[in-house]
Amino acid sequence: MDSGYRLIYLDWFILDLCGIEEGMKNSMKSYLAKAKGAGSAGYGSGHWLYQRLTGLFLALSTIWLIIFVHDIVASPGLSSILSNIVMLSLFMIAAFYHSYLGMQVIIEDYIHCRAIRLGLIIFLQFFSIITVTAFIVAVIYIMTL
Repeated sequence: MDSGYRLIYLDWFILDLCGIEEGMKNSMKSYLAKAKGAGSAGYGSGHWLYQRLTGLFLALSTIWLIIFVHDIVASPGLSSILSNIVMLSLFMIAAFYHSYLGMQVIIEDYIHCRAIRLGLIIFLQFFSIITVTAFIVAVIYIMTL
């Protein structure tokens, strides 16, 4: 009997974390009435602009990347030029930031449980920062050989 009580408590705890209980209280309201008081998140236009700017930068710098890879194959000595190191690092920072912005939108739109959503966004931030840092260190190490 005691384990059944713990299981029911765990179910209510998960429902509370995901905000399901909150929606059950106002079940008599229409969807329009629920949405009217919600307001705007306040960061959508900036988020949209950053995603478009990083996309434009990635589209333009892809041309440089193709030329850079072709030149590296032709003469490996060009890899140690500082401008190539900086440009490759900027390309990867923009690529991971662009992918972070896109994944954040997907997580916010399709993951309804607040606790899981927050955990995934924090994990995504740490993953992006650690991966970009490791890539930059690797590029600097390889290109200074």
